[in-house]
Amino acid sequence: MAEISMISNTDRKWWFGASDSEMIVNPNHKSTSWQKWWKVKCGLEEPDFKGTRYTAAGTRFEHPILQCFDKSMNMDRQLIIEEKRLRVNYDGDKNGTIFEVKTHGAKRGFEITPYIEAQIQTQMYVWKQCRDDFSGLYILSYAMTEDDYNNMEPTVEDIDFDRIKVHKCKYRRAWVKHFLKCLEPLTEELKPYIKEEEQ
Repeated sequence: MAEISMISNTDRKWWFGASDSEMIVNPNHKSTSWQKWWKVKCGLEEPDFKGTRYTAAGTRFEHPILQCFDKSMNMDRQLIIEEKRLRVNYDGDKNGTIFEVKTHGAKRGFEITPYIEAQIQTQMYVWKQCRDDFSGLYILSYAMTEDDYNNMEPTVEDIDFDRIKVHKCKYRRAWVKHFLKCLEPLTEELKPYIKEEEQ
């Protein structure tokens, strides 16, 4: 059983993360967005994602939400499958159960989009490959108010436990099989760009 470590490197080049999963299965490699993503993966360009006040707030609220749900939760840990160039980060985990935090506007509601579905399937696949204690994955969605978006330093006390909704997610073997088929050629194409000290 592979050891799970704290996140120590957030550099996006030369590795595929769970958040890349939708791009990996995207068949349109000629699109501008795919080409830009691939250049970042190869280390030929720097990522230009700036985020918004909404994504920034989601990041700030992640730890307080996890701690409110379970104060003994592990947070910000990582698993790696080097031969597949997969480096997957986990918001939270406990006893083999994965917890992924997703915030959303209270008026908009929450849905599992294709991007989120791809992300969580990869998270589950990598955990199952690396560990023998997989017990499932749950999304913790949290409805954000305008006051939340303006809160620059949220604490556990700021979290309304009743707004945390738990979504149990099913592992989809057919999706994972397709993902691995799409990943294999990209892993081979990436190898020439990886610098010697990383190989």
